[in-house]
Amino acid sequence: MKFSTRPASLGDYDFLWHLRVESMSGNIRDAFGAWDEEHAKTKFDASYEADLMTIIQVEGVDCGMFKVEERPSETFLARIEILPIYQSRGLGSAVIIELLSTTRHKPVTLQVFKTNRARHLYRRLGFEITGETETHYQMKAEQAAS
Repeated sequence: MKFSTRPASLGDYDFLWHLRVESMSGNIRDAFGAWDEEHAKTKFDASYEADLMTIIQVEGVDCGMFKVEERPSETFLARIEILPIYQSRGLGSAVIIELLSTTRHKPVTLQVFKTNRARHLYRRLGFEITGETETHYQMKAEQAAS
């Protein structure tokens, strides 16, 4: 799927909160048994770093975001969220393949809820499980996906 990106700004706050609720509340409910909106909003506000976020667009419409943290020995995909109506259409694959192709000099790592079906996408794109917690898998891809 063709997409474009743009840097997030402070003005994207409402869209990004809406995106979090739409794309993650089900996964959080599955992993922890409940979605506590007040707690989720507090965590969202504490981690809101627009300067580290990139908005994903399809045909000029905001439909997702990702946040990447460059670390000394890895590129950490801290978050990728896509509105449900854009999921299962190849958008997540396209975004991750582009990320992998531009970070060949070091591995890309991420963590994903064990209950999130996106973990299958990550496996298809070359990520391997390197660790786990009670609720998450840590994954790593050494090479660009093909």
